[in-house]
Amino acid sequence: MAVPAVEVILAALAVPLSGFARVELLDALAVLVSGDSSAGEPADLGEQCRLKARNGLWTILQVGYEHEVETVADILWAVDPDQPRGSYHTMGLGKRVKRKRR
Repeated sequence: MAVPAVEVILAALAVPLSGFARVELLDALAVLVSGDSSAGEPADLGEQCRLKARNGLWTILQVGYEHEVETVADILWAVDPDQPRGSYHTMGLGKRVKRKRR
């Protein structure tokens, strides 16, 4: 159930949304990609969610660079923590967070 939810969230984030809807969807995505499996779920459910989110990484990054910097940085860290691409974008998003706080 969680893996199709990631796909639906990514599809929704690809179109214009209200600020409230965007925040809610990103929060839900953050929960899905940062979790692990619990009793009664497939052992690799968390990894499956992260893989689906990795496939939609450019959509996630676009939202982050335009709107929700901090949540997207958290999602990126969960989805792509050891990749050079993730490090590059985490730095870019971090700079936006600092500018936003000034």
